[in-house]
Amino acid sequence: RVGLYAPQSGVGDLSRRVHQVLGLKASFLEDVYPRNPAISAEMRRIDTTLREAGDTEKKYLVAADSSGKPKLHLKANFFISAATWRRLAVLPEWGPVLRHYFMYLASSDGDPRNRREVHAAPPDMIRAFHALAQALSRTITREEAEGSITYFTVGSTNMNYRSMYLDGEVQITTTGWNTLPGLVDFFLLVGLTEWPETQAELDKLLPPPGGMTKSMARLLRNLL
Repeated sequence: RVGLYAPQSGVGDLSRRVHQVLGLKASFLEDVYPRNPAISAEMRRIDTTLREAGDTEKKYLVAADSSGKPKLHLKANFFISAATWRRLAVLPEWGPVLRHYFMYLASSDGDPRNRREVHAAPPDMIRAFHALAQALSRTITREEAEGSITYFTVGSTNMNYRSMYLDGEVQITTTGWNTLPGLVDFFLLVGLTEWPETQAELDKLLPPPGGMTKSMARLLRNLL
């Protein structure tokens, strides 16, 4: 399915972003994301988690960000065998993972001079991910583990000439339990996205360009 990224809050408002995810009503996603009470509970207690992290105010790098909406530039893919995903997605160990991840996000915004060290993951968050991986290994059989795949890719795969020759595009691929930290963002991403099902819904979210815009686009395409 194709969705349009449409967050309804500013770049520093983690609480509202999580609450928007809770309001997601795209029914088809229930086939992709099995219901997990542990995940829902952590999202509902986001405000408590932020208070525990000492993040009681929205912080921005510049004043303009206070009214700006995030613009998606995440070039990531997650691949996992269907049987393994069905077991992984419902594990209660996701609860502590989300709690520590939210606390980690809360410590990484605001004025860089006042931030805590964010390059090294907090030990509690690492332990939570390890516990999740261990829970999965206890859940699946040896045969299932040997027949499953799990890959996470992040980076740029731009194939235009400028990107290939000037930008030095890089992509990283991880496997095994190391893919799990990258998966957390996908829990939030689907809820910050509109999922149009008709042409009319798509046109409302992304109005078709007029004649002048089309002409300029063709000209720029030829120039590039």
